[in-house]
Amino acid sequence: MPELSAPKSTIISQSEMAEDKLKEASQKAKMNEERFIQELFLFLQKMLDPKLKQEIDPKELPDLLEKGGYQDLPTALNSAKNARGQTPLVQALQNQDFPMARVLLDFGAEYDSLAREEYDIAIRSERGRKSGDLITPPKDYIQSEPEKLHTVKEFGLILGLEITSVDGTSSQRAHVGPTYQLMTDAVKDYGQGRTEDPAKGDFKQISEAFAFANKAAKYQYSTPEGSPEAGKELSQRIQEGKVTSVPINCTGHAMGLSFVPVEGNPDKTYLVFTNRGEGARRGEHGTRIYEVDTKDITPDFINNVMSGHDKGHSHAQVMKQIDQVTQNKAPVCIIEQKPQKYDNCTVANTRANIHGVLLCQEANRKGGFKNVDQKTKEEVKGRYKEFTDDMRSKKVQQLDKALEKNPEDPDLKALKKAYMDKPKSKPAVVEKSEESINMRSP
Repeated sequence: MPELSAPKSTIISQSEMAEDKLKEASQKAKMNEERFIQELFLFLQKMLDPKLKQEIDPKELPDLLEKGGYQDLPTALNSAKNARGQTPLVQALQNQDFPMARVLLDFGAEYDSLAREEYDIAIRSERGRKSGDLITPPKDYIQSEPEKLHTVKEFGLILGLEITSVDGTSSQRAHVGPTYQLMTDAVKDYGQGRTEDPAKGDFKQISEAFAFANKAAKYQYSTPEGSPEAGKELSQRIQEGKVTSVPINCTGHAMGLSFVPVEGNPDKTYLVFTNRGEGARRGEHGTRIYEVDTKDITPDFINNVMSGHDKGHSHAQVMKQIDQVTQNKAPVCIIEQKPQKYDNCTVANTRANIHGVLLCQEANRKGGFKNVDQKTKEEVKGRYKEFTDDMRSKKVQQLDKALEKNPEDPDLKALKKAYMDKPKSKPAVVEKSEESINMRSP
């Protein structure tokens, strides 16, 4: 008697259905946790207000904990995570809400590795500097350096390696200043090795743009000490029709921003904005290129976006600045890029933004974006990928050389292991997820 089996299509459909149900359940759980955290924050905010505190129902907190499925408040504070995978303490620190962070710590919240990194980034902001001793730092906390990356970050941010140093430092998350220096050095190194056009000329302009901005901004941690003069210098550079890079950030997050002159029209400039992480709506991760009025790129605008994190500006506040310059017009081109996979926004967005700059430079040679076809876009994409592959390949070589000098260094050994454990751990093909996947005109 022949063996009976379910049709292949039925098996696949059942498998897909089961997977969909798991995804749906996971999404529902995340939404429930997000809702719980929002309600918890509302409760704690009432605790901070002397008048509202008197009106709190004694049953409110126990009922909230029971609703969330937590046995007590400390467990909830250290287990619940929002849609971005943050505990309440990490969320409060990223928002630079130090009074709330103090309350959370008082009620039993503990510093995990993410909270430790967020503390280091937040405490160097203007609000952080003014907070004094309002909150206690993590145990055995070692303050990061203002202009230099920790070894695990230097390699982890570029190669997408998630490890924790023996001293407790995470390989992800970093201040704007040292990572912008990292990108400046990488672009310069790559540009000097180009001998063919157009890559040679394009990367020379990009390298000069990074070097100029880096020198003008004078970042210490994530604070542009060069402002407000930096805003004037960068604005003037844009008015002069030069490719210009501008470090852009908000509370706890960095995006990518550059300006490229529109060939033949000094009154117009291409604004190239990149966000593959926080704040980007679903389906909108990537780079958008707008044609804007050059005169609208003022010193105030530049100073505001460069000091977003330091001044405690939210993502929405920084985007409002962008919207004012673009006048809410449709972009002339969109480069769709996959969402950020790692917590390395200071590198990922700044690097991905270069793709947009390269496309603008090519558009200028073609007489505008109206003459840029899909073949041209693919050619530019190839040039960008050569840069990113080279950047990662050289970082792997640097890691190998560092290990040769210090073969017993625990951090270097952990980094190498993390790299070798990654799928496709070849220097030229690491991080496919970092690459753009499609380009289109609106």
